[in-house]
Amino acid sequence: MTTEAVPTNVEQHPHPIADARRNECPFFDEREMLPPTNEYVCWIDVMGSQNVMLRSIRIASNFLMKLHIAALTASNTPVSTVELYPIIDGIYVCSPNQSHILNFLKKVYSALAVTFILEEDPFHRFQIRSGLAYGPIVKGEGTLGCAAELRNHPDHARRILLGPTLTQAYQIEKQSAPFGVALHESVRTFAPPRGVLMFGTYWKWWKLHLQPDDDGLASELSSSLQDHYQWCLNHTVALSYNEWDINRHKHLAEEYFSE
Repeated sequence: MTTEAVPTNVEQHPHPIADARRNECPFFDEREMLPPTNEYVCWIDVMGSQNVMLRSIRIASNFLMKLHIAALTASNTPVSTVELYPIIDGIYVCSPNQSHILNFLKKVYSALAVTFILEEDPFHRFQIRSGLAYGPIVKGEGTLGCAAELRNHPDHARRILLGPTLTQAYQIEKQSAPFGVALHESVRTFAPPRGVLMFGTYWKWWKLHLQPDDDGLASELSSSLQDHYQWCLNHTVALSYNEWDINRHKHLAEEYFSE
Protein backbone atom coordinates (compact mmCIF):
# COMPACT_ATOMS: atom_id res chain seq x y z
CA MET A 1 0.00 0.00 0.00
CA THR A 2 1.27 3.43 -0.88
CA THR A 3 0.49 6.64 0.96
CA GLU A 4 -1.02 9.35 -1.17
CA ALA A 5 1.26 12.32 -1.28
CA VAL A 6 -0.05 15.74 -0.22
CA PRO A 7 0.00 18.05 -3.21
CA THR A 8 2.89 20.43 -2.90
CA ASN A 9 0.81 23.35 -4.21
CA VAL A 10 -1.54 23.29 -1.13
CA GLU A 11 -0.21 25.62 1.59
CA GLN A 12 -0.68 24.37 5.17
CA HIS A 13 -1.68 27.13 7.66
CA PRO A 14 1.00 27.31 10.39
CA HIS A 15 -1.60 28.07 13.11
CA PRO A 16 -4.67 25.96 12.31
CA ILE A 17 -6.40 26.41 15.70
CA ALA A 18 -6.11 30.19 15.73
CA ASP A 19 -7.09 30.30 12.05
CA ALA A 20 -10.26 28.29 12.77
CA ARG A 21 -11.14 30.76 15.55
CA ARG A 22 -10.32 33.98 13.74
CA ASN A 23 -13.89 35.22 14.22
CA GLU A 24 -12.94 35.86 17.89
CA CYS A 25 -10.54 38.65 16.91
CA PRO A 26 -11.81 42.08 18.00
CA PHE A 27 -12.44 44.27 14.97
CA PHE A 28 -11.56 47.96 14.92
CA ASP A 29 -11.33 50.01 11.74
CA GLU A 30 -9.21 53.07 12.57
CA ARG A 31 -10.00 54.50 9.12
CA GLU A 32 -13.46 55.38 10.46
CA MET A 33 -12.09 57.24 13.48
CA LEU A 34 -12.74 60.98 13.57
CA PRO A 35 -9.65 63.16 13.12
CA PRO A 36 -7.94 64.39 16.30
CA THR A 37 -8.56 67.85 17.69
CA ASN A 38 -6.08 70.01 19.58
CA GLU A 39 -6.92 70.53 23.24
CA TYR A 40 -5.30 71.17 26.58
CA VAL A 41 -4.87 67.99 28.61
CA CYS A 42 -4.00 67.91 32.30
CA TRP A 43 -3.18 64.85 34.38
CA ILE A 44 -3.89 65.40 38.10
CA ASP A 45 -2.47 62.80 40.47
CA VAL A 46 -2.72 62.07 44.19
CA MET A 47 0.89 61.64 45.24
CA GLY A 48 1.80 58.31 46.85
CA SER A 49 -1.68 56.88 46.35
CA GLN A 50 -0.45 53.32 45.76
CA ASN A 51 1.36 53.20 49.10
CA VAL A 52 -1.67 54.65 50.84
CA MET A 53 -3.96 52.11 49.17
CA LEU A 54 -1.81 49.29 50.50
CA ARG A 55 -1.84 50.81 53.97
CA SER A 56 -5.55 51.65 54.34
CA ILE A 57 -8.41 51.54 51.87
CA ARG A 58 -10.38 53.95 54.06
CA ILE A 59 -7.66 56.59 54.13
CA ALA A 60 -6.97 56.11 50.41
CA SER A 61 -10.66 56.49 49.60
CA ASN A 62 -10.72 59.83 51.44
CA PHE A 63 -7.76 61.09 49.44
CA LEU A 64 -8.91 59.92 46.03
CA MET A 65 -12.59 60.73 46.35
CA LYS A 66 -11.89 64.23 47.67
CA LEU A 67 -9.92 64.86 44.49
CA HIS A 68 -12.80 63.59 42.35
CA ILE A 69 -15.34 65.64 44.34
CA ALA A 70 -13.22 68.80 44.01
CA ALA A 71 -12.96 68.18 40.26
CA LEU A 72 -16.69 67.65 39.85
CA THR A 73 -17.41 70.83 41.79
CA ALA A 74 -14.90 72.87 39.79
CA SER A 75 -16.23 71.64 36.44
CA ASN A 76 -19.88 72.32 37.31
CA THR A 77 -20.24 75.71 35.65
CA PRO A 78 -22.67 76.57 32.84
CA VAL A 79 -20.06 77.73 30.31
CA SER A 80 -17.22 75.30 31.08
CA THR A 81 -15.83 73.21 28.24
CA VAL A 82 -13.82 71.08 30.67
CA GLU A 83 -14.31 67.30 30.42
CA LEU A 84 -13.21 64.78 33.05
CA TYR A 85 -11.80 61.29 32.51
CA PRO A 86 -11.30 59.74 35.99
CA ILE A 87 -8.72 56.95 36.34
CA ILE A 88 -8.77 55.67 39.95
CA ASP A 89 -5.86 57.58 41.51
CA GLY A 90 -6.11 60.61 39.24
CA ILE A 91 -8.03 62.45 36.56
CA TYR A 92 -7.36 63.40 32.98
CA VAL A 93 -8.94 66.77 32.22
CA CYS A 94 -9.27 68.23 28.74
CA SER A 95 -10.58 71.44 27.20
CA PRO A 96 -10.02 73.36 23.95
CA ASN A 97 -10.22 76.58 25.98
CA GLN A 98 -7.15 77.70 27.94
CA SER A 99 -8.97 79.96 30.39
CA HIS A 100 -11.55 77.26 31.16
CA ILE A 101 -8.96 74.63 32.11
CA LEU A 102 -6.87 77.11 34.10
CA ASN A 103 -9.92 78.29 36.03
CA PHE A 104 -10.80 74.67 36.69
CA LEU A 105 -7.31 73.91 38.00
CA LYS A 106 -7.32 76.99 40.20
CA LYS A 107 -10.57 75.90 41.87
CA VAL A 108 -9.40 72.30 42.40
CA TYR A 109 -6.05 73.37 43.83
CA SER A 110 -7.60 75.99 46.09
CA ALA A 111 -10.13 73.54 47.51
CA LEU A 112 -7.52 70.87 48.18
CA ALA A 113 -5.06 73.42 49.59
CA VAL A 114 -7.67 74.42 52.17
CA THR A 115 -8.26 70.71 52.84
CA PHE A 116 -4.55 70.12 53.43
CA ILE A 117 -4.09 73.16 55.68
CA LEU A 118 -7.09 72.42 57.90
CA GLU A 119 -6.45 68.68 58.32
CA GLU A 120 -5.22 68.20 61.89
CA ASP A 121 -4.12 64.56 61.58
CA PRO A 122 -0.88 64.39 59.52
CA PHE A 123 -1.71 60.81 58.48
CA HIS A 124 -4.82 62.18 56.74
CA ARG A 125 -3.05 64.87 54.73
CA PHE A 126 -2.52 64.27 51.03
CA GLN A 127 -0.76 66.08 48.21
CA ILE A 128 -1.60 66.48 44.55
CA ARG A 129 0.38 67.55 41.53
CA SER A 130 -0.30 67.74 37.80
CA GLY A 131 1.11 68.18 34.31
CA LEU A 132 -0.41 70.29 31.52
CA ALA A 133 0.12 69.69 27.79
CA TYR A 134 -1.47 70.83 24.53
CA GLY A 135 -1.97 68.83 21.35
CA PRO A 136 -3.98 66.26 19.42
CA ILE A 137 -6.49 63.97 21.12
CA VAL A 138 -9.32 61.70 20.04
CA LYS A 139 -12.25 61.33 22.40
CA GLY A 140 -14.10 58.06 22.72
CA GLU A 141 -17.13 59.19 20.77
CA GLY A 142 -14.79 59.69 17.84
CA THR A 143 -14.29 55.92 17.67
CA LEU A 144 -17.96 54.89 17.54
CA GLY A 145 -17.83 54.40 13.78
CA CYS A 146 -14.91 52.00 14.08
CA ALA A 147 -16.67 48.98 15.60
CA ALA A 148 -20.19 47.73 16.24
CA GLU A 149 -19.33 46.87 19.86
CA LEU A 150 -18.42 50.51 20.54
CA ARG A 151 -21.64 51.75 18.94
CA ASN A 152 -23.56 49.27 21.12
CA HIS A 153 -21.76 50.54 24.27
CA PRO A 154 -21.34 54.29 23.69
CA ASP A 155 -21.17 55.09 27.43
CA HIS A 156 -18.08 52.90 27.74
CA ALA A 157 -16.48 54.40 24.64
CA ARG A 158 -17.03 57.94 25.91
CA ARG A 159 -14.85 57.22 28.96
CA ILE A 160 -11.84 56.75 26.68
CA LEU A 161 -9.33 59.43 25.68
CA LEU A 162 -6.52 58.83 23.16
CA GLY A 163 -3.50 60.76 21.96
CA PRO A 164 0.15 61.62 22.61
CA THR A 165 -0.89 64.66 24.64
CA LEU A 166 -2.04 62.34 27.44
CA THR A 167 1.43 60.83 27.64
CA GLN A 168 3.05 64.26 27.62
CA ALA A 169 0.86 65.45 30.51
CA TYR A 170 1.47 62.23 32.44
CA GLN A 171 5.24 62.35 31.99
CA ILE A 172 5.68 66.02 32.90
CA GLU A 173 3.54 65.56 36.04
CA LYS A 174 6.34 63.44 37.51
CA GLN A 175 8.57 66.53 37.47
CA SER A 176 6.06 68.74 39.26
CA ALA A 177 6.38 70.15 42.75
CA PRO A 178 3.77 69.08 45.32
CA PHE A 179 0.62 71.14 44.72
CA GLY A 180 2.26 72.32 41.49
CA VAL A 181 1.25 72.36 37.84
CA ALA A 182 4.19 71.43 35.57
CA LEU A 183 4.09 72.75 32.00
CA HIS A 184 5.01 70.54 29.07
CA GLU A 185 6.91 72.28 26.28
CA SER A 186 3.85 71.91 24.04
CA VAL A 187 1.94 74.62 25.95
CA ARG A 188 4.94 76.93 25.53
CA THR A 189 5.08 76.25 21.78
CA PHE A 190 1.45 75.94 20.63
CA ALA A 191 -1.86 77.55 21.53
CA PRO A 192 -5.38 77.53 20.03
CA PRO A 193 -6.59 80.44 17.90
CA ARG A 194 -6.82 83.58 20.06
CA GLY A 195 -4.99 81.69 22.81
CA VAL A 196 -1.71 82.72 24.37
CA LEU A 197 1.48 80.76 24.77
CA MET A 198 2.30 79.83 28.35
CA PHE A 199 5.81 80.23 29.71
CA GLY A 200 8.03 78.84 32.43
CA THR A 201 8.43 75.42 34.00
CA TYR A 202 5.38 75.73 36.25
CA TRP A 203 2.04 77.47 36.25
CA LYS A 204 1.39 79.07 39.64
CA TRP A 205 -2.32 78.63 40.16
CA TRP A 206 -2.70 81.16 42.99
CA LYS A 207 -1.58 83.96 40.64
CA LEU A 208 -4.93 83.59 38.87
CA HIS A 209 -6.80 85.70 41.40
CA LEU A 210 -10.33 84.38 41.75
CA GLN A 211 -10.37 85.31 45.44
CA PRO A 212 -8.73 88.39 47.01
CA ASP A 213 -6.76 86.29 49.51
CA ASP A 214 -5.29 83.77 47.04
CA ASP A 215 -1.69 84.83 47.70
CA GLY A 216 -2.28 84.39 51.42
CA LEU A 217 -3.71 80.91 50.85
CA ALA A 218 -0.58 79.90 48.90
CA SER A 219 1.61 81.22 51.73
CA GLU A 220 -0.33 79.22 54.32
CA LEU A 221 -0.09 76.10 52.15
CA SER A 222 3.66 76.52 51.75
CA SER A 223 4.13 76.80 55.52
CA SER A 224 1.87 73.78 56.15
CA LEU A 225 3.81 71.70 53.61
CA GLN A 226 7.15 72.47 55.24
CA ASP A 227 5.78 71.53 58.66
CA HIS A 228 4.36 68.34 57.17
CA TYR A 229 7.69 67.28 55.66
CA GLN A 230 9.39 67.66 59.01
CA TRP A 231 6.78 65.33 60.50
CA CYS A 232 7.15 62.89 57.59
CA LEU A 233 10.89 62.57 58.27
CA ASN A 234 9.99 61.03 61.64
CA HIS A 235 7.48 58.57 60.12
CA THR A 236 9.16 57.28 56.96
CA VAL A 237 8.39 53.61 57.68
CA ALA A 238 4.76 54.14 58.66
CA LEU A 239 4.17 56.24 55.55
CA SER A 240 6.32 54.18 53.13
CA TYR A 241 7.75 57.59 52.23
CA ASN A 242 11.52 57.47 52.04
CA GLU A 243 13.77 60.23 53.28
CA TRP A 244 15.20 61.02 49.84
CA ASP A 245 11.72 61.63 48.36
CA ILE A 246 10.66 63.71 51.35
CA ASN A 247 13.64 66.01 51.04
CA ARG A 248 13.22 66.24 47.27
CA HIS A 249 9.55 67.18 47.59
CA LYS A 250 10.39 69.64 50.35
CA HIS A 251 12.92 71.38 48.11
CA LEU A 252 10.56 71.41 45.12
CA ALA A 253 7.75 72.92 47.20
CA GLU A 254 10.07 75.58 48.65
CA GLU A 255 11.11 76.64 45.17
CA TYR A 256 7.60 76.49 43.71
CA PHE A 257 6.04 78.72 46.39
CA SER A 258 9.05 81.01 46.76
CA GLU A 259 7.78 83.72 44.40
